[in-house]
Amino acid sequence: MVHHSHAQNLNRLEIFSENYPRAGYFRVAEFTIRQSYRDQPSKYKEWRDRFSDLSGILGKTEHEELLRNNPHEQIWDWFNRYKKDFPDKFVIVHMNGRGRIPNYRLDKFSAGHWLYFEGSEVQSDLPGRSSRFEKDMWIKVANPDKFQLDNGARRRSKDDITLVRKKKDGSLDWEHAEYVRLLEKDGDRIKIRRAMFGSKPLEFSKENTYAAPKVMEGPWGETQNMVWYYNLSTHCPKDKNGKTCADILLEELSGNFKKGGRWQHFDGVQFDVMMGVPVMGSHASRRVLGQWPDVNMDGVEDKGVVDDLQSYGIGVFHFVNRLREAVGPDKIIAADGRNVASQQVGNKAFNGAEMEGFPSQEPRGFVHWSTPINLLNFWRGVTGEPYFNYAAFRYDGPHHIDKKDLLAHYRLAFAGTAFTNSFILANSWTTKDGIPELHEVFGLPQTESSIGWLGKPIGEAVHLAGTAPYGGSDLLGGRGAPAQAAILNPSNNAPFLSVAENTTARLNDNGVLELAPAKSVDGLKFSIKNLPFENEQIYVELTIRSGKIDSRYPEGYLRSASLILNGISRPKETVNFIKMNEDWFTYRIYFGNAFDTKTKKPVVYNKKGEQVVDLNMVVHDGLGTVEISKVTVNNAPEIVYRDFEHGTIVANLSTQDFVWKERNLTVPAKDALFIRKK
Repeated sequence: MVHHSHAQNLNRLEIFSENYPRAGYFRVAEFTIRQSYRDQPSKYKEWRDRFSDLSGILGKTEHEELLRNNPHEQIWDWFNRYKKDFPDKFVIVHMNGRGRIPNYRLDKFSAGHWLYFEGSEVQSDLPGRSSRFEKDMWIKVANPDKFQLDNGARRRSKDDITLVRKKKDGSLDWEHAEYVRLLEKDGDRIKIRRAMFGSKPLEFSKENTYAAPKVMEGPWGETQNMVWYYNLSTHCPKDKNGKTCADILLEELSGNFKKGGRWQHFDGVQFDVMMGVPVMGSHASRRVLGQWPDVNMDGVEDKGVVDDLQSYGIGVFHFVNRLREAVGPDKIIAADGRNVASQQVGNKAFNGAEMEGFPSQEPRGFVHWSTPINLLNFWRGVTGEPYFNYAAFRYDGPHHIDKKDLLAHYRLAFAGTAFTNSFILANSWTTKDGIPELHEVFGLPQTESSIGWLGKPIGEAVHLAGTAPYGGSDLLGGRGAPAQAAILNPSNNAPFLSVAENTTARLNDNGVLELAPAKSVDGLKFSIKNLPFENEQIYVELTIRSGKIDSRYPEGYLRSASLILNGISRPKETVNFIKMNEDWFTYRIYFGNAFDTKTKKPVVYNKKGEQVVDLNMVVHDGLGTVEISKVTVNNAPEIVYRDFEHGTIVANLSTQDFVWKERNLTVPAKDALFIRKK
């Protein structure tokens, strides 16, 4: 199901004018109400005017994550008034895409609609509401290791558990279920608090009762309850009306956009942390134990894979497409798109993908610049018009970064989004005071707008490392451009391409290098070995695509891969990520040693002083082949520029100033210039 409908009403929005720089506000618009304007209705105009200089706002109007210190009705009201006052500015709802706290609109969901870890048989009888009922009681379980007391971001949240009756055939009767919370553990016994979150105390027999711990995240802010994850798998248990979690969620969210709905006047929704696989959540101890979710609730963990298919990813894909059908083309639907596990919906049902942080939520010397650049470029081809691809610029603990460096980081982020036809959503976790003044970022007089002043782009962005004479010699000696069988020949000295034991490689009849996974593995892996690293930087251009995948996956289902230099994967930002589909796409990947302006520490790929390194690529599934038509590697710095109607942007990602003789410019290291035509 591919969507090409043109969104007439959305095109009037200022953000889609394509005049650069483009920008709006991220959740700071919502946070400022909570922090500075709570219960002060007379201050609306003051708040509104503070956020009127950019092209719109995005934030939470619901309390699906945050219950305490969250005046969500005031936020909803002020967002509506802002939209009425500024009809040409966007207003987007930020919504958790994988769950909700049990305090938020729980009534229509069945107990079987949540995501669970593998649980345990209960070996005690439990009374219903009778003279023997105890709110807190000890019960015996077959496997107490399935239950944990140290969940959550602070590692002190206890399991939320569902007790469910087993039918004669061993399946679970979700209409006879009760929500409980773990309180203590002692040997093979657990102490629980019964009849939680509106559920009723039911009678359970030790002969046919199963206890399932929920997959959760959080708790966030001052809210005590954790977020329960949705089971969006195609194998999600159905309620008494034959509906799955996706069915109920679809009815709720699409209803919000209908006439009289909470979001009727808003421009769309952004799904935070929506993933294409059932992730672990905030369960550090379970991660160590290797415990994973069980999506079909057969009592055995499965990571979402049922009948050799990633049923959770397929379920998310179908959910997003059904939501698009329900709300039509005149509402924006976007979701997280920067992680390996992020959603795999690549058939234009989405308008855009979010990169939270640029390059991520930690600066890390911008060593992972290539991840958002490649992803934002890639998403241009798989999202529907109008494109709402953006980077939410924020760092955790920005006060640790010197102002000079923070301004340079902002310029690089604005450059990156301008190179990729996307935009910035400015943000600070608390108030607008934490966001640099954009006139200062660009060196503009206060009398003119901080956005749109460069006009429309003229041509695409150019990576000088991929052009002569800046790129220098190809370290592969031309054996990858086009791909040749000779690139597979091992060498002790020259670079070559090597495949792992779980992968095969051949040059097919079309002159394309074809990599295939073994049937028994989850992914495939190859390496480019013996790459010189004397000047501590490497630039790769890789033209690659997915081969045909299992036909049981929907058309447009995306695949993910990681690129790791010299085995360095910590901190996590040292790894670059890409998405791929069956269309050829050229990825431009830059690795280089750098200095992290936040931690004040170097980020180094050759920690032992190696002058030769390997580049590994890991495809995180075994869905089918991967094809390479061209690959080149050199040691050039990453310098990127793009021309606009009224000027030029040029970015330098290397650690050395770059002298661009043709333009009579010197571009400072780790910075970008925004140059206005005279």
